[in-house]
Amino acid sequence: MWPSSMTSTRPQSSARGDGSEGGWKLTVHVQGQHESKKPAIVTYHDIGMNFGSCFQSLFCSQQMAVIRENFTIYHVTAPGQEDDAHPLQTPLTDPNSYPNMDQLADQLLSVCDKFNLSRFIGFGAGAGANILLRFAMAHPSKVESLVVINPTVRKTGWVEWAYLKLAVRYLTQGFMNRHTEDYLVWHHLGYKTSYENEDLSNMYRQYLAQLCPENLARFIQVYLDRSEIAVKRFTGPSGDSNRSTITCPVLNVVGTWSPHVEESVDLNTKLNPNDSTWFRVSDSGGFVQEENPCKLVEAFILMLKGNGYPKLDHASFQ
Repeated sequence: MWPSSMTSTRPQSSARGDGSEGGWKLTVHVQGQHESKKPAIVTYHDIGMNFGSCFQSLFCSQQMAVIRENFTIYHVTAPGQEDDAHPLQTPLTDPNSYPNMDQLADQLLSVCDKFNLSRFIGFGAGAGANILLRFAMAHPSKVESLVVINPTVRKTGWVEWAYLKLAVRYLTQGFMNRHTEDYLVWHHLGYKTSYENEDLSNMYRQYLAQLCPENLARFIQVYLDRSEIAVKRFTGPSGDSNRSTITCPVLNVVGTWSPHVEESVDLNTKLNPNDSTWFRVSDSGGFVQEENPCKLVEAFILMLKGNGYPKLDHASFQ
């Protein structure tokens, strides 16, 4: 049951190619009033999730009350990843059966157009972080700052490729097997949390059971086939050696026991250290939003204050 302040709309995709041919429609749940001219936050979820399982608990928490009061949040769910969604109609054998990662990033332009967003703060996890980083590279004037949880800018490694390829094979047959469940639990929680926090592990498995297996296979496949994002640190014309191709401030978040620490560190080495922060959350695996939300919210608010929102403590701020 969504909060009463949350509404849903489905803007037509503007991905490269004709989005209408593949039925590439994404869902946006709006938390707050989008007519209010408040600053915008756009969230994007990871594979094996949607906005509800990835971010709803965090953004509806008491700790996030000051954010809800002062921002309008646009929760994006990738095409076909809604709970109990019907299988997408384009055959899985069609190479255009699902937008690739760059096309998923370009779809965010339709969100900006639909809701008249000139700029937004991006908040993404895993695949969603990758999509937001791609968008920030392609449309830097649209992104004010980024929060990326468990981010990666690399291509798929061999081990990840093998596990995900097998998962796709099972999912395309229309069912979720134990192998796929176990891999996605590890992907989101890591080994330590998945074994020690049985309640969280079981909760995620229940979320996973609500996704359409065929549609999830498509999302995983394009994540599997992702290209490397050309983020790099370079020397500017004035001799500044700390310039980066990502020009906005970045809060780079990863849990101590997350399986994605190495990828997060790799991204950190490519960002401008003057306007990026690497935040390793103690006592947390990969699902920081659920395992340690207080520390995540605190870091988020500190970043926002440093980026020009000094009165964020006060509910009257806009």
